[in-house]
Amino acid sequence: MTESEMRLAGDNYLVLSDGDKSCVAGVIEHEDSKQMTTIGSPHDVFYQALEALDWAEKLPVPDQLKEFDFCACWTLTPLGRHMLPEFLPAVIERHRHEASRRS
Repeated sequence: MTESEMRLAGDNYLVLSDGDKSCVAGVIEHEDSKQMTTIGSPHDVFYQALEALDWAEKLPVPDQLKEFDFCACWTLTPLGRHMLPEFLPAVIERHRHEASRRS
């Protein structure tokens, strides 16, 4: 896990919609939850960045959706579930600090 991989994951989190962020919060809170998203969407890109940190795992898409070829299914690893509750607030704080320095 490199600093640049962590920065990328944080930057990808910051561009998520409020709805996507609430879905991430739900996946953190509910151990067996899975997240469906559109391939290539900001949400999917965020989970790809988490996968590079071993914080998320890509799962098989349910059979009834495979033929459409536009869905990705993700879940958090135990490490991701442990790290994200501290990581995400730190990302938000870093963003606020950097924005205030630019002002």
